[in-house]
Amino acid sequence: MKVKAVIFDFDDTLTDNKRLDLESFRYLGRILGLYVPSAREIKELRKTLLAKDIISWMIKKSARSVPLDLCLKIRNDFLRKENERLIIVKPKVRSALQKLKSEGCSLFIATTRTDIGPVKAILRKHRVERFFKNVYSKDSGDKIDIYKKILLDPNLVPGECMVVSNSFQDLSQALDLGMKAVGVHGSYGVDPALRGNMEVLEDLSKLVFYVKKHCD
Repeated sequence: MKVKAVIFDFDDTLTDNKRLDLESFRYLGRILGLYVPSAREIKELRKTLLAKDIISWMIKKSARSVPLDLCLKIRNDFLRKENERLIIVKPKVRSALQKLKSEGCSLFIATTRTDIGPVKAILRKHRVERFFKNVYSKDSGDKIDIYKKILLDPNLVPGECMVVSNSFQDLSQALDLGMKAVGVHGSYGVDPALRGNMEVLEDLSKLVFYVKKHCD
């Protein structure tokens, strides 16, 4: 069945968030007097740990008693303030979007962010906003609920939709709805859960070829 719509995850799929992520931990360390990790340390830690686990590691290395909730709030405030400045759209995204549009695909973004203002600002900054028919955010529930909203488009059926994400969970939920799915590398490489369970493209330049090869 031909793909008529491609639904992209935003963070770490269309974008490279490494610099924002690294600077958020460095900022937290400077503000609270915690251990300030290097780029290499963050890259290694991010292979297995969530942000809260990395912050707990920073606190332990500093031998300071700082509430984790306070650290998370300070980091989240930094992320909201600096995300437009520090997040970049991945190389080859624009050309991939152009090719998909030329093939007649409708393009959507499904993000678990609750505020799509910064998402649209980043898309405008990198001159790719015009390629997308709509951006869907998380009002409640999981990614699957966002996919269901997109399927309300009168011209779409699940088998004609493909979800592209760096997250195994995102792709699994798409498959549960009868959609097609393909993985891509995230900002820190491949989600370990994707290995052996899902086809993963090295970058988005391969997406049009994948669509044509597997879905015509």
